[in-house]
Amino acid sequence: LAERSGLRIHEVPVDWYDDPDSRVDVVATAREDLRGIARMRRELAAGRLPVDDLRRRLGRTMPEGGGLGGQVVRFALVGAVTTVLHLGLFALMLTTSTVTAQVANVLSLLMATLVNTTLNRSRTFGVTDPHGATSHQLQALALLGLTWVAGSGALAALAAVWPGAPTLASTLVLGVATVGATAVKFLVMRRWGRTTPRPDDRSVADRVGAVGQ
Repeated sequence: LAERSGLRIHEVPVDWYDDPDSRVDVVATAREDLRGIARMRRELAAGRLPVDDLRRRLGRTMPEGGGLGGQVVRFALVGAVTTVLHLGLFALMLTTSTVTAQVANVLSLLMATLVNTTLNRSRTFGVTDPHGATSHQLQALALLGLTWVAGSGALAALAAVWPGAPTLASTLVLGVATVGATAVKFLVMRRWGRTTPRPDDRSVADRVGAVGQ
């Protein structure tokens, strides 16, 4: 919870004395720990823990490691994962259904985009509050349309000025257009981590304490 709130964590060494006559029930203790972790994850997913609010109050609008460099790396990793997902779903649809390649591409791309938005929202830009998630998904779908329009427009412009352009030229033009659209997508998503969380009447201390009850 402290890390999610933007606090720096330090490890402090301690002396450990082993007691061979310990009465600790390892199984019961591990079971309760796992239940506590599951409870905390449910509270985080539901937005009932004010980590975004605490981060804002502390002046840390991004999670630890959430600077521009870290965001770019995570954004690229998420993009790589969802690209593999897109291609895998595309191949699966072609081999297990009767849909055409165009339909399979659209459906797999839409599903990959939903996953991409969810991962970038929580992992890349540290937005854990479910408030606004639907709006962010719609923005991502609009950005997907922007990517398609940018690529198609660039290829059309190339065909107009250079009829019969070689494959290499077409590929380079499409790549530049895609990179530009991806940069716009990154900048739009980066704003998500700077938005103010929704108001809540409960105090910060009450909401943090709820996870331990």
